[in-house]
Amino acid sequence: DQIINSKKRIILSTHVNPDGDGLGSEIAFYNHLTSLGIDCKIINLSPTPSKLDFIDPNNVINVYNEALDKWILQSDLIIAFDIGDYSRLLKLGEITKGRVPALCFDHHPLLRPELYTYTLVDVESPATGYTVWKYLKELHYKNLIPLNIASPLYVSLISDTGSFKYENTTSDTHTMAANLIESGVDSYLIQKKI
Repeated sequence: DQIINSKKRIILSTHVNPDGDGLGSEIAFYNHLTSLGIDCKIINLSPTPSKLDFIDPNNVINVYNEALDKWILQSDLIIAFDIGDYSRLLKLGEITKGRVPALCFDHHPLLRPELYTYTLVDVESPATGYTVWKYLKELHYKNLIPLNIASPLYVSLISDTGSFKYENTTSDTHTMAANLIESGVDSYLIQKKI
């Protein structure tokens, strides 16, 4: 938490052809960071799939282009969600490698972890969004979570658990879902959209 709170400008990203887990994690974290007054941008390497457009109602996701290079190089940190392999950051990784410290939030084993400056990885987590939720619950939101953070985290959770059908679903998965629903998430509406 001290690492993140000491930064003034943060890049958030996820893998090419983003899924609900990566997108939900980065949008939830974007909303958290902006609530703290931290300047941040989501910069992805490919557009959001149309079926997941609803996850970004305020159009905060940028797709990488060279006009963003100056902003990127003036950043203090890049946070990669659901990208255990740094090389999957493609052009964004090429620009920031060795220039901007990198933090990985993930639930997959890391490939070449030395390329990340910091890691928050839990391979027992059902989704990267679960790892983000645990971080936020432990350090910022003891009870309910703001809805603009809870809703994208719910998308993350149901995306990577197949709406609680996959074997990675645990009792803790349901504890997270219950907390997000208590925070105001409309489970039916999100399930219907996905």
